[in-house]
Amino acid sequence: MLSIYSPDQTLTAPEAPQRHARSQLRALTVRRPARPARGGYLRVTLPRASWTVPLARRLTRSFLRHPYVGGDSRADVELALCEACSNAVRHAAPATHYHLRLHVQSATCLVEVADAGDGFDLDHETVMPGDLAVSGRGLAIIASVTDQLEVRRRPPSGILLRFVKHLRG
Repeated sequence: MLSIYSPDQTLTAPEAPQRHARSQLRALTVRRPARPARGGYLRVTLPRASWTVPLARRLTRSFLRHPYVGGDSRADVELALCEACSNAVRHAAPATHYHLRLHVQSATCLVEVADAGDGFDLDHETVMPGDLAVSGRGLAIIASVTDQLEVRRRPPSGILLRFVKHLRG
């Protein structure tokens, strides 16, 4: 188990395979206060590997486990976050890592996923592709379950995907 200590509470999430977890998890900062009005944040730098997507989801689930965050809101944030992390893992070559930042203040959750890779076409619309399309649903899913979505280039290279979700209890 990977335990994350914060001033007010300990978060726990299942660990990735032992050979990856300690050697590739670069930075992890968590602050989750007991009272939601004070806000809190989670910042983590993850290797660009597929095993980090479920890890990010579990960290988010633990971080948002508060009475003031309803199950539907938590599920929407988890889904959008998984799609954003999957995009970073899939499209961020040649970058080796990506950065996840979650910030909760009052009843709003801001999530940022950033990488330093080549990225993807920013002109891609956030509409669901046809039934036979193999990929291309990620941004459309994020847009449909969040309240605000922004995707932009990061100088000198990379993509910043930012979304906001209003948390309902």
